[in-house]
Amino acid sequence: MEVERAGRSVSFVSVRLEQADRVCALARAVLALDRDGFELAAAPPPDVPGPDEVEAIPDSEEAPPFGRQFEFRPALGSPPFSGAAEALTGGWIRLRERGRHLDAALLTALCDSWYPAVFSTTREPLAVPTLDLTVHLRAPLPRPDDWVLGVYRTLAARDGTLDEDATLWSATASCSPRRASWPWRSRTMSARGGQARQALLSFGISEIAPPVNPSAKNFFRSTPSK
Repeated sequence: MEVERAGRSVSFVSVRLEQADRVCALARAVLALDRDGFELAAAPPPDVPGPDEVEAIPDSEEAPPFGRQFEFRPALGSPPFSGAAEALTGGWIRLRERGRHLDAALLTALCDSWYPAVFSTTREPLAVPTLDLTVHLRAPLPRPDDWVLGVYRTLAARDGTLDEDATLWSATASCSPRRASWPWRSRTMSARGGQARQALLSFGISEIAPPVNPSAKNFFRSTPSK
């Protein structure tokens, strides 16, 4: 970790993660003190059924390992691989292990844990690794352990990459703004010969992603229709 610049109210920090002399991840953080100023909350949460009113995605051995740490309850958008016209998905998500407060680290993970919105518009699975993830935390933290409502949307995809925007709301938000996070992320969506080559632009390295598992479609298609 290196402090790039330290000020009285704002500091800039960079973090470099290496393993076996290989760069695995780069991160940058802007850390600032709260201050009085202009406020705007123009993104109200969507009107969706509560987490107790919708079915959870069943457990599956074909699910990505990290996904087994979370409970997913879809509440809006079309089912994966349904060929819908809009790349929109979302619903309720929380850790399976109860008791942890909603802090910055957990919210960042929740921003990038739901299946890609573009799956709603395709008919077959795609390899969609995250290349870049930017998260803005817009609400006081930490918050009590609870469900989080996420909306994930893709508006543009071209030349093997796509952008996905996400907004998260706490289930019991009682202060303004209710928006807990507004992240942006760019993902590759190119697949060739059962493998997807991902150019990790933000890391400055390239690698071959594991082959797409055809049975993964069975897991995602087990998502309850809405």
